Amino acid sequence: MDENLKKVAELDRRFCEEMQEVSGCPIGLAVSGGGDSLALLVMASKWADLFLRDLKVVTIDHHLRPDSRTEANYVKTMAESLGHSHDILDWRYEATTGNFQAAASQARKQLISAWAKKKCIHIVLLGHTANDQAETFLMRLARGSGVDGLACMNRSKKLYDIEWFRPLLGFQREDLRYYLNFQ
Repeated sequence: MDENLKKVAELDRRFCEEMQEVSGCPIGLAVSGGGDSLALLVMASKWADLFLRDLKVVTIDHHLRPDSRTEANYVKTMAESLGHSHDILDWRYEATTGNFQAAASQARKQLISAWAKKKCIHIVLLGHTANDQAETFLMRLARGSGVDGLACMNRSKKLYDIEWFRPLLGFQREDLRYYLNFQ
């Protein structure tokens, strides 16, 4: 077998291993259009086909860049080409002061939670990687967070009555880029 195909097969195997914890309910995927979340979409699609699972995909259009709708539509096209339904949810930032990143994160989770509940989805996959884990630690350290604030991202967390699961936390971003090049 070609070395590239071997590496892709190994990444797919690792993803399937990570997904063993996921219950039998329909699964939601939050896909931004970035490389990590697109890799999540492809890996999850292969996994769903293999294990006959139902995936529903969602993208938040935050309207912060002129091309944000184009990105969301690209994800929609890709998800539907893989055989999965896709919804685009709109969010616009209205506050003039405060912590934008925190507001955006909370708004995304609230929008996705409401979407998931309407679709009878109890678990939503997120595309955070080992690189995101390290970046989060460093940002929190720079802000002077205490020991609790420096804790790593949870692999799984319940919020707004939805289980949020990060199956890519053990993956490096460069491996996911490599993976996408051979799909």
